Amino acid sequence: MVEKIIAPTSEAAVTRDQDMILQEEGNRIGEEEDYHSKRDDFASCRFTKIHIQQIAMAPKLYGNIYSIATLRVVATLHEKCVEFEYVPMGFGPELKKEAYLSLNPFDQVPAYVNGDLKLFESRAMTKHIAFEHHRKGTELLYHDLKKMAPVSVWMEVEAHQYDPVATKLVFEQAVKPFIMKMKPDSAVVEENQKKLGQILDVYEARLSKSKYLGGDEFTLVDLHHLPTLQYLQGKSTKEVFEARPHMSA
Repeated sequence: MVEKIIAPTSEAAVTRDQDMILQEEGNRIGEEEDYHSKRDDFASCRFTKIHIQQIAMAPKLYGNIYSIATLRVVATLHEKCVEFEYVPMGFGPELKKEAYLSLNPFDQVPAYVNGDLKLFESRAMTKHIAFEHHRKGTELLYHDLKKMAPVSVWMEVEAHQYDPVATKLVFEQAVKPFIMKMKPDSAVVEENQKKLGQILDVYEARLSKSKYLGGDEFTLVDLHHLPTLQYLQGKSTKEVFEARPHMSA
């Protein structure tokens, strides 16, 4: 089934791929319809009409709405007001079919097709979307090289410092209890909460001098944090964020 989505017009924005989060996670955060009703967590939006011809030419996003990597791209598309076709994928054999492997050779979600352009790796998708549609929606990247430099630095920090730790916590505190019906490993949680705290101390110092991580405006680096933050809400890890005033502001 292909779901046609008309991207809303964004008015304001708020702030390694955890593809093990299966659709059953919907039992915790609600059904897929609930997710769509909560899109205001990402932005306050209004819908716009488009022509049928534009729908046919829209890019396609193959993903799973409970995948952190997919959510990263969905949030970017909505911030940029880009109409797209969403193709729901599971996490099983369909990812290993030849047709899908031609889009993502690592049999993971998401995959993104825009005309003859095919992309895998969610952060590559978000950067492409932000650059291609820089005159639409929220301006998520700068075209001034000096202003873009700190954004690039903090995007690397998110990908290589923050995300590996946050993803382990998502696995222990969301995937294990709700998908695998297993108890979280308290030692692993404690270890990674400590690591996260050390990372967030660096974030806190940055945010004491800058409104957002990349500068004075919401950018792609802030958006990349949204999916893990969503999954860690209501978990003990939330306290690690709340202990730092600039992180919880």
